[in-house]
Parts: sequence; C-alpha cells; structure tokens
Amino acid sequence: MAASGVKLLPSRKLSQTMASRERASNPGDAPELVFVYGELRRGASEGSRTSGSDFVGRGEVAGELYLVSDSPGLLLTQGKRRVVGDVIRMTAEQIRVLDESADSGFLRTKTKVILRDHNYEEVPAWTYEWQGSLEGRPQIPSGDWMLHTLGESAPWFTFIALFQLLGVIVVVGMSVIDFEGFLPEFARSRIGCAFLVISMLICLAFSIAGNKRNEPMGWLRAGMSVVSFVLLVFYVSGMVNFGP
Repeated sequence: MAASGVKLLPSRKLSQTMASRERASNPGDAPELVFVYGELRRGASEGSRTSGSDFVGRGEVAGELYLVSDSPGLLLTQGKRRVVGDVIRMTAEQIRVLDESADSGFLRTKTKVILRDHNYEEVPAWTYEWQGSLEGRPQIPSGDWMLHTLGESAPWFTFIALFQLLGVIVVVGMSVIDFEGFLPEFARSRIGCAFLVISMLICLAFSIAGNKRNEPMGWLRAGMSVVSFVLLVFYVSGMVNFGP
C-alpha cells in the first residue's frame, strides 16, 4: 500500500483497474478483513491511519514485493514466495477512506491470506495490488517491508545456521584424529553424537526461520541440513567409526 501523494508509474492495465476499482469501492456495511503490507502496518510510519481498526494478527500472501518509489508494491502470484503483513478488520467507511487515499497504480482486490497467529488459518481479505510496470523496480527478497526498512542486506538466519558446520567438523575430526590418551572411547562417541545432533537441530531451526524470511541461499541451508542428517544416520548405523 503506497502512501498518499506518492507519484507512481502509469497502470499496466489501466482500463481494467479503473473498472475493477469502481466495483471494489463499494464494500458491504459489515466489517471486513484487510491485508496491509507497507506503511500502514503497525509500527510503520503511517500505522496510525489504521489505529481505529481491529488488529487480527500477522498474515502472509502468495506474492512478491517490489520497491515502488518510496513504498512497497505487491504482486500476487501462485508461487512459493510470501509477502508478510498485518491483517486488520475495518468498517466499510474505513475501507472507503483507504480507497480514496490509494494511488492510481493500486487495485483493491480480494485474495487468500494465511493468518500466522491463528494456526495458519486461510481467510479471504482485501489487499492493494500494484498494477503498474515493474520494470527497473527492485524486488524486496524477504517480502517483509518492516524488515526491509531495518536493513535486510545480510541473510542473518542463514549465517547463524552456518555455525552448525562446527558440529559437523568436530564429529568428522573425532572420527579421523587419534584422541587416545586424551579422551576415553565412550566419551569420544557420546560427544561426537551430541555435537552432531545439536548442529543438525541448529541448522534446521535457523533454516526454517530463514525460509520464513524468504532469505536467499536456501540451497545452502538445505544442503547443510542434508549433510548433518546423513552423518547422523551413518553414525547410528555404525558406518562412521568413532572408536577402534
């Protein structure tokens, strides 16, 4: 959702947008759910504009987020990428106010939203999709405008997952280095297994977190998880020998 007064590019399907906007600008009198993903989110610069509405919870939609001028623009898709936002309950009058303040490049449309705070229940909700050209517009990889404004250049959760490699290195090292006189055989075996299990759990936990943030290098997170899992299986089956 773009802030009022921000100049955007012309619509890529202007005639359909104008007709659809006219149909969408007359919601029923009953309060309805609205998915906001930009400056109207709680804690964002214009979050006060939705302070009179009921906050339902965090949500996500299938789509991609692009930087359009100084605001994000949502492109709804059928892919695996997700855009994160807030789901709020608004009256018909509040929705009409949003319609009037929205720039001409945006179209209010209904889509399926997954409620993260409600057991990932899927509900229909209004949102504002960008209809203008995306040429030359940078994509926001995380799909999270709040995260983007805080700085998302580094995939932090992926970096943290890399620490699990320490456990793998320790396990492999203990299988090939002679620790005789330094550690008993049973200690070597138990410590090796503990490091391997902990490293795998760390990798899985932060890989899941990285996926939820739509961080890049998903192949690296998946690869580290597979390596840890395979080594654990080899250890349990006795294929990796930690003792004589």
